[in-house]
Amino acid sequence: IDAAVAMESYFSGETLKSPDMVHKEWEGYSDFLYASEWHESFMNEMPADSRENLTWRNRLGNLHEDITYYNYYSFGEEVLATMPYDYTSILKCSNTEGRFSWACQEKLKGRMYVELGGSIYGGWGFNLNDYGSSIPGEPIAASEANQIASDELKAKPFFLILSQDQQLLEPGALGSSYAKNNQTRLLAEAVPARTLPVGGSSGDLLAGLFGDLFVKDMQSEFGHSATGRWPNGRNSFDWHHSDIREVSYQYVYKMFDSVTNNLELWK
Repeated sequence: IDAAVAMESYFSGETLKSPDMVHKEWEGYSDFLYASEWHESFMNEMPADSRENLTWRNRLGNLHEDITYYNYYSFGEEVLATMPYDYTSILKCSNTEGRFSWACQEKLKGRMYVELGGSIYGGWGFNLNDYGSSIPGEPIAASEANQIASDELKAKPFFLILSQDQQLLEPGALGSSYAKNNQTRLLAEAVPARTLPVGGSSGDLLAGLFGDLFVKDMQSEFGHSATGRWPNGRNSFDWHHSDIREVSYQYVYKMFDSVTNNLELWK
């Protein structure tokens, strides 16, 4: 319910990637330069390198086969709403009254000067020390960056790495051990999601994976369109984030019925 989790955490398919989750200033730069793809440079190494796990893909993918999974999402989500590709900016994120909060958190990784909303490293920050152009504060052009060899990116990523994390770039066991010991922090702060959130308006993309009966749009199935009623004072009939908790039972009771009926089926 209202899952603020990237779809790729459960399923790693390429088709789930959304262009809206890419920072606009990275337009033209190839995917393999992204912080979200850096882990691929360390896959299938012998011995295994823990840097291959610096990704959200399949992070929560070990779904037990004996459990039935339901995704209750909302087409009217504001917190988990899809932030258009060309909206990416601190200004856009600070003037939305909570709208796009999840996307802002992901797309401002590496773009902040203080740890507020996004982060100060990784993500969509550029490594200007190694790949800065002749223009101060600007990276080399995409046409040049796209020619960088993958082996070079292992030690010198195109995205921003802080001096305190330089051990991450060491070859072999030292870099692998650092990645393993700092995996949770690096994922949270430096690795941006490339897919939309499970609970957002695109939650129906999981229908083909969970099954149509187990993916439910709360707005259309349990909100105003289903009951013909909604609280006075709301500026729309949208089912927002946490409405299951914030809106009186008399308006959202069908959602509770759905959950309890499914519980009865599970017994």
